[in-house]
Amino acid sequence: MNVENDRQPHFPPEALHQSAEDIAYLRSLTMKERGDMLISACRAAAKLLEARARSGLPAPQPAPWPASTVEFLKKWASNVRRNT
Repeated sequence: MNVENDRQPHFPPEALHQSAEDIAYLRSLTMKERGDMLISACRAAAKLLEARARSGLPAPQPAPWPASTVEFLKKWASNVRRNT
């Protein structure tokens, strides 16, 4: 989207159709399946960040998560660890 004008980005019709199918699929998942998907995405992101650090690349800019989000996730992760 261009900030200079308020035009919406153009998406081909097939992309919009695919998005609707993706949303329908995600809505059909159970909470456990959604959680498993989220855990998988977080693990993949952590592996990418680790690989960047090992190869000497700097941290991505801007940081992928605001500090408040990191603290929120740490809090809830520690709650899950204590309750499982």
